[in-house]
Amino acid sequence: MIAEARKRPSLTSGATIMTASRFVAVGLSYLLNVFLARHLSVPAFGLLGVVITVLMWLELVVAEGLPLWIVRVVDPDAKGPIVRGRYVAAQLGVAFLLAGALALAAPLLATVFAQTGTLAPFRLAAIDIPIFALYNLALAALLGSQSYTFEGLSTGGYALTKLVATVAFVLAGMSVIGAVLGSVSASVGGLAITLVLVAVRFRGRRWFGDAPVVPRASDGDGVPLPSLPDGGAVAGATVPATLIVSQTLALSLDLWMVKALLPAAQAGYYRGASLIAQVPFALSSGLVWGLFAAYSDARRRGDVERQRHYVSQSVRLLVAAASLWVALVVPTARALLITIGFPAAYGAGAPVLMLLTTGTAIGMVAVAVGPTLLLEGRGRAVLGTAIGLVAAEAVAAYLLIPRMGAKGAALAAGGAFAIAGVAALIALRERLAFPLASTLLRLVAPAAVVGLAAAALRPAAGPALIGWYVVASALYAGLLFVTRGLTRRDIESIREGFER
Repeated sequence: MIAEARKRPSLTSGATIMTASRFVAVGLSYLLNVFLARHLSVPAFGLLGVVITVLMWLELVVAEGLPLWIVRVVDPDAKGPIVRGRYVAAQLGVAFLLAGALALAAPLLATVFAQTGTLAPFRLAAIDIPIFALYNLALAALLGSQSYTFEGLSTGGYALTKLVATVAFVLAGMSVIGAVLGSVSASVGGLAITLVLVAVRFRGRRWFGDAPVVPRASDGDGVPLPSLPDGGAVAGATVPATLIVSQTLALSLDLWMVKALLPAAQAGYYRGASLIAQVPFALSSGLVWGLFAAYSDARRRGDVERQRHYVSQSVRLLVAAASLWVALVVPTARALLITIGFPAAYGAGAPVLMLLTTGTAIGMVAVAVGPTLLLEGRGRAVLGTAIGLVAAEAVAAYLLIPRMGAKGAALAAGGAFAIAGVAALIALRERLAFPLASTLLRLVAPAAVVGLAAAALRPAAGPALIGWYVVASALYAGLLFVTRGLTRRDIESIREGFER
């Protein structure tokens, strides 16, 4: 039994590496934003925020569309080209279309946002889109081959390049233009690093060509699947892109409504709480891509057992991480806001942080496994649910904000994500290789003990809180061993990931 388990590729080690790389990337991003806030004037920092927000929405299309299809169909064991030439042409075609639209619409956008200084930055940002598109295409090839260590190096290299280049340009006196140039430099540097890693991983193979990519099953794995159930590359790119856009909208809709319906002060502390509550999504993004790549390969080979194995591993990891996150943040929300560096007045955002944290932690499950459900041919159901929850969140926030203030918005947003997480667990119950109720109990019960201990101890803001988080994490890990929520094989998988 143990021998068989060892033969199965472990998603735990890959997820550990990718989560570590995301942790580094998120940390570097926070450092960069602190630097920009201190070295740019307040108007310039706001202007940059407008430009980067528009660029982010456009680049979601080239980052989360066709690359997800590439992850599915790239075959690390084939001898033909890595990626079909038509996919590269399609990715560049969409990217140049978006870049041209942004450049042409720059005057209109500057007028709409009442930011005349954004004209040049918008046009400069347009240059980044095609480069960023190629970077994500190359990154998808690494993920499709389940080269998690290389993917982590690529992600970390992109974030580090952005930090160094942006700091250099801004210190040279280039202000907002320098910050945008930093983003362009990050795409160039990230693409260069990733191309080198792709060349190493796929040594001797052509980059792209016209040879067909045929789903296949390896010897003994069963009958090859005739096709992937989503209507081809167009649907395979459009559906996940729409899903990601819906999820991103759900993360920002509540803040927009708070800004529109409440005084500026409440919007300020709501934003502070929201930034902390979104950390799990950033850190779990590595597992999202890792699961999608591993599950795609198992499905392509017709290996149902591996599909169950990967989904089961992912759900256990996500529930464990979510449980610990809630146990750490909810009882110490006020102290955490102050420890991070927010003024004491931001402590009023503690109830908002508690509600958002609980909802987003449960919602991590849906965000991680949502793209995987697309592989099961459930695209319409997943998209319908996502869009429906965004609409429900908007209605609930509109009704609750006048009655409950910022807490009403947090309740609406957190509730929508919690419902999505529960729905994802129900949808995957047939793919889980463990009893759902008892496993959830073994993972959540230790977190409840940790949370109650924090509520009783009430650690103060600052070093005391940080020390408690370290102790609480160790306590949770120990209790997981007692309840068998964490096994020796899980620890071995993590160690193997770092020893590669």
